[in-house]
Amino acid sequence: LTETPDPTWPGTCTHSNTDPQAWWNVSLQGVWDVRYIHLTSRDCCEERLQNLDVYVDTEKCASNVSVGLKQTIRVLCEGTGSVIKVQHQETQILTLCGFAAYGFQ
Repeated sequence: LTETPDPTWPGTCTHSNTDPQAWWNVSLQGVWDVRYIHLTSRDCCEERLQNLDVYVDTEKCASNVSVGLKQTIRVLCEGTGSVIKVQHQETQILTLCGFAAYGFQ
């Protein structure tokens, strides 16, 4: 997404359909040792970024993550891989307005 998230729709937001365990992922260039991520929510519809799991490749690194309205939070997520996935635990639209990953190669 972007370094300066805009939580006002459409801003820098992306969203899924109302699907069971809706998800968003990013493919990294190469394999990374991920340490944490930042997630930014929208200015409405708080339920769209609640009860999330985060994965590095297929390994869950964070569980039950929830982001309040127009907030950016830091989520500890340690793992090694080339894909980071944010996934709902429920049937819900997933709306994500900002994402950043931090780690090293």
